[in-house]
Amino acid sequence: MTTVVCVWVHGHVPFTSDYVIRLASMVSRHMDRPYRFVCLCDKPYQLGRSQGIEKILIPKPDKGIFGWWSKMQLFNREHGLQGRILYLDLDTLVMQSLAPILDYPSKFALIPHGGTFRARGGLRVLDRFNSSVMVWDAGVNYQLWYEWTPAITKLLWGDQDAISEQMPEADTMPLPWFPRISELRENRPGPEAKVVLMKKPKTAEAIKLYPWVAEAWK
Repeated sequence: MTTVVCVWVHGHVPFTSDYVIRLASMVSRHMDRPYRFVCLCDKPYQLGRSQGIEKILIPKPDKGIFGWWSKMQLFNREHGLQGRILYLDLDTLVMQSLAPILDYPSKFALIPHGGTFRARGGLRVLDRFNSSVMVWDAGVNYQLWYEWTPAITKLLWGDQDAISEQMPEADTMPLPWFPRISELRENRPGPEAKVVLMKKPKTAEAIKLYPWVAEAWK
């Protein structure tokens, strides 16, 4: 069984339920095999009875911990994620078939580091991985959850840095598969792009600026 999963929790970025619903819709248009779509969330009631979206309740992040740390819950065996698992950030734009990502020859692979981000508050960024898109076989990386503690959030900027510390030799997928909207803007991505990373501007703003984004995000 293939599982596609996202995480939607209270955080500093005001993602709405629309991001979850549209992500599920994009996945359905670009999937070539049976799958389940799962959302790990702290407010499942706000998704209502959205068809095709399974909801798993996870705790709201503790005060002072950024919402992206909830992505560590992806590796909690108690949630029962099975088979080949594909994770997508809510601010991603699926452009074409997800098969090359799902079939990537690795038990666990992420996007390689890109960009020039620098953390605030003295927190460390390891510049190794980008966890916006990940694919793995269930069970190969449970230690990412069971060796994680909230104390790590006082040292590292985000989940991808914790992954970098615990699994520094993890495989990476081709970076051209995952262009950033800040690199593209009005230019539609080329044929090598599988998923666009909508970091800045976020998708809800980008659809007002770039027609090709509005065409894809539905």
